[in-house]
Amino acid sequence: MKKMSLFLLMFVLFSSLFIYGSPIPVQACSCAKLPGVEEELEQSKAVFSGEVINIKEKVNTSGYRYKSVLLQVHHIWKGVKESQVIISTGLGGGDCGIDFAKGQEYLVYAFTSDTDMYDSDTLSTNICNRTNTIHAGQKDLEILGEGENPTDKISLIEKENEREGIPKDLDHTEDQKEGKSIPLIIWMLGPIGLLFLVALIAFLFQKREN
Repeated sequence: MKKMSLFLLMFVLFSSLFIYGSPIPVQACSCAKLPGVEEELEQSKAVFSGEVINIKEKVNTSGYRYKSVLLQVHHIWKGVKESQVIISTGLGGGDCGIDFAKGQEYLVYAFTSDTDMYDSDTLSTNICNRTNTIHAGQKDLEILGEGENPTDKISLIEKENEREGIPKDLDHTEDQKEGKSIPLIIWMLGPIGLLFLVALIAFLFQKREN
């Protein structure tokens, strides 16, 4: 009976690892030396400054999780003319994602994504570009100059709400911290609960045998 109980414990332990294992691909962030301002301007698809007004976590068709960052554009040097722009970036760490903060203003160097990490034809950026907070990018601004104001006034939040079927009077902003806490609890309590259940069953069987 003891051998069977041990076997059951090992079986559930390995099963829980497969059940709760995440399919997210492992990546390593490796960046070369940052290019100069002029070179980055030339290589970029779009260059602009703007304030982050919304951050959403999304999942592509391959299961890769990333951030979709909506910015209110203040000044433009290249590539866009709209008053709001959405930028894709990784969650951080191994995927080189930028830790954008809501309400913070940034100088963004954006590229058209050439990987399957984000939606097709989306603008993206990462820590290997010169994208930074507006305060840290003051030297870049001295070289870039004043820039131009956006000419097309748009509301991308309303367009996303219409596409996702969300009423306009509902807040579209996602509380990322709360959204991430639920999976973490499941990760922690799931295997523990399974082990506790198997241990209880083994104990009852052993008690019944005795």
